[in-house]
Amino acid sequence: MQLPWWAFILLALPILPNMWSIWHVHNNEFPTFQEKALWFVTAVFIPVLGGLAYIFFGRRRIKPRG
Repeated sequence: MQLPWWAFILLALPILPNMWSIWHVHNNEFPTFQEKALWFVTAVFIPVLGGLAYIFFGRRRIKPRG
């Protein structure tokens, strides 16, 4: 049985916020290394919920550039 093309898109949608949050944690600085590591581990080991938690709560914790 083959899935239609749109089923692959629906299956990939929950993964996208998680992949973005892992990339964002990697490319930004946080007040402490432990906080950065915690967000990274959360996004990796709790896939969908960890990514969404980072988007809603973790993005505000990065250090401003400058």
